[in-house]
Amino acid sequence: MKLSVNLSELAAVVGGELHGPPAVSTGLAIDSRTIAAGNLFVAIKGERVDGHDYLGLAKEAGATGALVSELRSVDLPQILVDDTQFALERFAAWYRSQLQVRFIGVTGSAGKTTVKSLLAHVLSGQAKVGATKGNYNNELGVPLTLLSLGQDLEFAVVEMGARFKGDIAHLCQLVKPQIRILTSVLPAHIGTFGSLDMIAQTKGEIFDEMQSSDLAIMTADVSYVGSWKERVGGQALTYGFAEDADVRIVGAQDKGLDGVAFGIEGVLGTHEFHSPLLGLHNVGNVVASIIAAIECGLSAGLIRSQLATFQAVDGRMRILTLDSGQRVIDDSYNANPAATKGALSVLSNTSGCRFALLGTMAELGENERAYHNEVADLALELDLDTVWCVGPLWPVIEGKLFRYFQDADEVVDHLTEIPNFDVALVKGSRSVGLDKVVEALARPETRLC
Repeated sequence: MKLSVNLSELAAVVGGELHGPPAVSTGLAIDSRTIAAGNLFVAIKGERVDGHDYLGLAKEAGATGALVSELRSVDLPQILVDDTQFALERFAAWYRSQLQVRFIGVTGSAGKTTVKSLLAHVLSGQAKVGATKGNYNNELGVPLTLLSLGQDLEFAVVEMGARFKGDIAHLCQLVKPQIRILTSVLPAHIGTFGSLDMIAQTKGEIFDEMQSSDLAIMTADVSYVGSWKERVGGQALTYGFAEDADVRIVGAQDKGLDGVAFGIEGVLGTHEFHSPLLGLHNVGNVVASIIAAIECGLSAGLIRSQLATFQAVDGRMRILTLDSGQRVIDDSYNANPAATKGALSVLSNTSGCRFALLGTMAELGENERAYHNEVADLALELDLDTVWCVGPLWPVIEGKLFRYFQDADEVVDHLTEIPNFDVALVKGSRSVGLDKVVEALARPETRLC
């Protein structure tokens, strides 16, 4: 059920002034191309596009009102505010306060989208659940996520990303999650943060200003866990391979393309699980989801059955089977050194001819070349059959094993030159655009040698 609001009431909520009749809007959009009849159109001023220029198109598409920072001569009720993005946040915070929903917030350098999607899937086995769609995890996406939630939900899983100090604290003020999950700290976006310590401090903001009844769930496998626990105002549970973790991961086994098997023991008891998610580096993400699900009242049996039916998110270690029978591990959405090494380990644990297509890992700061050297060294050690590297940061390694390309388009142009493989891994930062290669590989007309 979409949010329905009277524009005069909304004007009071956001501190704006309504120009035009007090119409009712149902749902909202920030893109005139996605407007449905009855929507509120929020005109956002971006770096390249000004939403105010599309008020006429919004009217034609069926919008019943608009939130604007400057009035335009369009026959459409308009709520005038100083800043539409800030007004959108106020609207979202007000709506969040009306919902009788248990909120779960997720952040981390890696794994947050997987945890968000997996946890929402697990919880859906017993309850009605809402969750962040796509990558709506920033200062614009989180308010849109909140405003998209139905009032009949029991749980909402909200992903929160950060590029600068203070981002997570700001988003938590909007979401106010009762369960807060921090998955990892890695040198992702270190180019904007400046140091791993600053990333850890920023991610740790998710534990600030908690209520005494709130629960913090955090990885124990990093040195920052002690400082995070000091920030927790409620309860805390740690998980991981560390001996002192509250929920310890034991007996983890990499089953290649069949996923992972592992056990947990500790304060939540002893249990065995299997997950179709690929790679030992994903075990922690699964365990974080399991802990949250147990805390939400689900049984271990129901969690097992839900884990078995989960499909990986597009671009995140998802297996595609081509018409030829060859399999492609699509991990093209994003990349950092640790995740890339984990993905290569999964590939090495498969049988047959193994091909890796590795794109540049972006935003790694002054040590970016050293990180790329480490990954290339691992690819060499794992005795893969072929490695293609995309982008300027990879070390040049002589021999037939490695081949180099400037960009994804050049790879697509040379797809027919890929040596025969049984399993391929496609991994790189989103800015490299390796999803183009995955799409090309999946086309029936693509002919591989």
